[in-house]
Amino acid sequence: MHRMIRTTPNTATSYQDLISRIRRFDRDSSIVRLSALSQNWTGQVTDINGHTGPLLPWSISGVAALFITRGTQSGSIPTDTQLEQLCSHFLHLAVASGPLDEDYLIRLVGRIMHEQFPFQRLGMSEWARPIALYQDTSFKIGYKPEVMTPGWDVELMGCSIADFVSTGFCLHTAANTGGRYPIQWTPGLKKATALHGGSTAFNRIVTSNFLTDIANVKKERIGALDRMGMSPGKRFLHEPFSYNPLLARPFVGGIVKDEWIAPSVPLIQMRSSPLGIIYSGLDRWGTAFTRDAGNLFEQYVGRQLALMPSEALLPEIDFGTKNKT
Repeated sequence: MHRMIRTTPNTATSYQDLISRIRRFDRDSSIVRLSALSQNWTGQVTDINGHTGPLLPWSISGVAALFITRGTQSGSIPTDTQLEQLCSHFLHLAVASGPLDEDYLIRLVGRIMHEQFPFQRLGMSEWARPIALYQDTSFKIGYKPEVMTPGWDVELMGCSIADFVSTGFCLHTAANTGGRYPIQWTPGLKKATALHGGSTAFNRIVTSNFLTDIANVKKERIGALDRMGMSPGKRFLHEPFSYNPLLARPFVGGIVKDEWIAPSVPLIQMRSSPLGIIYSGLDRWGTAFTRDAGNLFEQYVGRQLALMPSEALLPEIDFGTKNKT
């Protein structure tokens, strides 16, 4: 990402004010520039003085979603500074409940966890984790998976875990250099995709798992709000903190002619991560998938802890019905 500047507002920003600010600028030009500003994020959240910068994956993706759902195809083309200010206003949106409300602290902490925690572990080493967790780890002896039976990955994503992650990695690499989809094939990318079925298989995986468009982003966000069952007033206040469809499909069509663009590039890795797969499985199979994934995760963590030569790994305590200790 680009430099950090101090653009922090003096007071919390109301959602209506942020919408008004967003509608001053052209939607498509703004999203194209947000994508450029999101490239090559290093994981840095603060500057050398400890100040939080505005250009963070969760602020850029949040502002991009608002441009899609609330923006217009008119207005001026924003400068980078103006986009940084919009991202800063998003970070400082007023929480839906007031500071004297009994649930204020819960909502504040919940918002921080929802926005920031999924990005805490993104890095090069994380690309291998989905394969290590979902492909190379076995269930606990005696455990019978409910839905993660042989072939579950092909049923869910249309490909193996390895092919899914490799496709995400290629997309992420291309997007970090300004690439869009369909991507321009460099010799290195051609070689990488050849190992996983070539361009035809690559395009099929991308279409099934990573692409969306303006209309579907709007539809998915409206659907998420409908499921919350709130009054119109509360619904409006919670809208910017609701489900962001870009997490599930980070490339959006309808912004650049005949292309799909990633408004927030780090979301490509998020989609390819263990958490991204969890979301897909939860949407497809419900909590049965999370129970299976939880069992795998326990075995995976235990396997990693067992690698520590100076420590003794004790098995879990099974209380059962006899309250064994």
